[in-house]
Amino acid sequence: AEASDVANSVLDGTDCVMLSGETAAGSFPIESARMMVQICREAEKHMDFILTYERMAEACKGSFRNADEAICNSAVRLAIDSGASMILALTSTGFTPRHIAKFKPPVPICAVAPTEEVCRGLALVRGVVALRTEFDQADGTGTIIDRAVAEAKSFGIVSAGDTIVVVHRTLDDQGRGFTNLVRAMPVK
Repeated sequence: AEASDVANSVLDGTDCVMLSGETAAGSFPIESARMMVQICREAEKHMDFILTYERMAEACKGSFRNADEAICNSAVRLAIDSGASMILALTSTGFTPRHIAKFKPPVPICAVAPTEEVCRGLALVRGVVALRTEFDQADGTGTIIDRAVAEAKSFGIVSAGDTIVVVHRTLDDQGRGFTNLVRAMPVK
């Protein structure tokens, strides 16, 4: 029964699954965890991510609480329409990649965050790979994006010639901002 519970949880869009009860406390917890990973991967192969996105976007239509959520929705739509291989989200809090993940995109979300705390918080969000990168005001957004893409290439998430979608914010004079930019760009 637990194998079908795990598979159904993945198909229902759950971000995270865990071992419970006698499975976790049994004689083979490591093997059980490995089997759970295999079940999750197999279940994801059978997901219709585009249909899932369409349903989520329709359910959220007209109810976005702020522009950030609408931008995140647009990023997933752009990734689907452009055949992007990754969505890159620059984040200082984890807000942006969490809202992108809500739409269950068919590609990985690479979240670039300045602290280990934010990266750890994103470890439980489905589809998010968090990379810790210092944000230096002098670097500029382009430099941060270039560093993140180079790291994603080193992990095999993207390759030269791929298209990616980048989501980030611009800051006002007081250093405040919200997610307000989304663009598709080629990987060099």
